[in-house]
Amino acid sequence: MTTHLTSDPHLGHLKVALIRGFATTDEHDEAVLDSYRAALRKGDDLWILGDLTAGGKAAEERALELLWRLREDMDARLHLVNGNHDSVSGVHRNGYKRQRRFMLTFDSVQDFARRRGPNREPVFLSHYPYWSAKDGPHREGGRYEQYRLSDLGQWLIHGHTHQPEFRSGPRSLHVGWDAHRKPVPWSTIEQIIEKENA
Repeated sequence: MTTHLTSDPHLGHLKVALIRGFATTDEHDEAVLDSYRAALRKGDDLWILGDLTAGGKAAEERALELLWRLREDMDARLHLVNGNHDSVSGVHRNGYKRQRRFMLTFDSVQDFARRRGPNREPVFLSHYPYWSAKDGPHREGGRYEQYRLSDLGQWLIHGHTHQPEFRSGPRSLHVGWDAHRKPVPWSTIEQIIEKENA
């Protein structure tokens, strides 16, 4: 069993599809899902660190159905760490009302998670990058600042930024589809952490 991480699939999101070089959302979505199929083997885990779509009930239902089919076809386990565009997220007043629907597709749904890294070191998973007072105002004008974890010295794996770089800070890694065009194996993340900690 292998664990993979990705974020920001933005299925059905035309603006993101065009930015990523696709002519249509169907073409974009198939490329994203094909990258998941290529990475996953039976029994694998795929952690999606938020933003299944751009939001909206119809788009979200379509994304949940596509991901449910992927899960069934690949016999894999899917986990969601909520992003700001996911209606189940705690950033939304009624997010808890969507929990049951999301659990039909995902094996776990949460606002952030913690995994064990090399030497039992805690590694956090969040949609958002670390918050830091030295960063100044976030590019979104302060939206979602209160949902970002503070950097207290642990490693953070995140999405949200849509940046092409993997490395996003001294102890943080960006696993967004924009940076990799495929899920990142947990073993790759462990290797980076081990090398940095050496």
